[in-house]
Amino acid sequence: MAFASYDEFRTAFQLMLDGDEVPSQIQPETLDVMISLGEALVHYGAEGDIPPLRASSMEQALSVAVAANAVAIPANWMEASILWFDPQRPLEVVSEQDLRSRLKYMSASDVRKCAQAGDTIIFSPQAQDGELLEGRYYAKPAALKDGLTTTFNRYPELYLYAALYGAGPFLGEDSRIPVWQNFYRSLLRQANTQERNRVYAGSRLRQVAR
Repeated sequence: MAFASYDEFRTAFQLMLDGDEVPSQIQPETLDVMISLGEALVHYGAEGDIPPLRASSMEQALSVAVAANAVAIPANWMEASILWFDPQRPLEVVSEQDLRSRLKYMSASDVRKCAQAGDTIIFSPQAQDGELLEGRYYAKPAALKDGLTTTFNRYPELYLYAALYGAGPFLGEDSRIPVWQNFYRSLLRQANTQERNRVYAGSRLRQVAR
């Protein structure tokens, strides 16, 4: 399955909703809202047992200097992938509560932990002003309405069934909704498994002696 444009994708989505023999009563603007809800489901997941998609195509490089033991996160930030001051020693990402509860007891030494605090990342032990935080983070892809993304082109079926999943509140009682939801969950598991396999492709995990 592949789509050449957003309009082609929206048409396929509409056909899945209406069938090819029934004139659609759904306005294009409403279809766009349903699709955007599906995008949010893919990118952020949902409460319960629906995790987000995390694909290598979402990763962007990060390089920013510390000021007052914090750095600002980019506007399109969704989640950290890997962060470091020393590339040989990636930072452990913890909750803000955990980090702050330990911060006052930590003596000056190399930074080992970080946490998201609002729109910033903070560190423990405290990082020095001017230190360069580097790494990668998962960035929110641009809206499909603005153009098909690399992640979409990798997993078009996932976005299609996410949009169908997101259409549920608009359709009311519809026997197809559980089917669409099950298809989405299955496609999501496959996509996240493929992404994990992509990381380790061509090499076997080895236990490293400490």
